[in-house]
Amino acid sequence: MVDTLHANHIAAGGGAGGFEPQRTNHFLLRISGVDGAELIEQTLQSFPFPKFAVTPIEIKWRNSTRKVAGEASFDAVQLVMFDSFDKNVADAIYDWFVQVYDPDTEMNGLAKDYKKDGTLVLFAPDGSNERKWKLIGMWPSNVEMGEGSYDNVDKVMITVTLQIDKVVRDN
Repeated sequence: MVDTLHANHIAAGGGAGGFEPQRTNHFLLRISGVDGAELIEQTLQSFPFPKFAVTPIEIKWRNSTRKVAGEASFDAVQLVMFDSFDKNVADAIYDWFVQVYDPDTEMNGLAKDYKKDGTLVLFAPDGSNERKWKLIGMWPSNVEMGEGSYDNVDKVMITVTLQIDKVVRDN
């Protein structure tokens, strides 16, 4: 008899299940050391889960190529949140950006002041099984405060490009 492949094991009931899928909306982002960080957490709309990359180094010899691990890097990510006029999310983001570059003085800040650490937490539908990622050396390199439009009624979305030095599993 041929063993057939089936999906009975996926999210099965009666205590026999497993493979409960991680939902895209069961996450939160906590940023340490930013004034208004709780506003960012409360208005968060989207944030990508970690991406890892190591640039290969190619070693050529005769008609062959071998690859070894080179420099590790972590892509910039897009933090998206909605603005609120009574809880000023835009000011919290702007104040953090001014630590990076102050348009009044036209000077950059010091990395020790503007780089912040954060934690990305993923969790099950019932709040259990937390998986945490430590986001080290985050800072805003680009801020888009949204846009106005007479063509629709929608919330204003703020998008911040965050540079990240390193991502580490934190359990």
